[in-house]
Amino acid sequence: MQSQAYFLALRNAQRKRRVEIGGGTHMILAEAQRMQAFRAISDLLAKADQ
Repeated sequence: MQSQAYFLALRNAQRKRRVEIGGGTHMILAEAQRMQAFRAISDLLAKADQ
């Protein structure tokens, strides 16, 4: 799985989170499940501020 390889390659990232959204494609931000992606991004950024 290519996305897992990218995730594992982020060795120096202070924080990282892998989120899988069912039915999503590479265009998830334009799809029906986009709110799940927005929430995941928002949660990650909020935790980075703590």
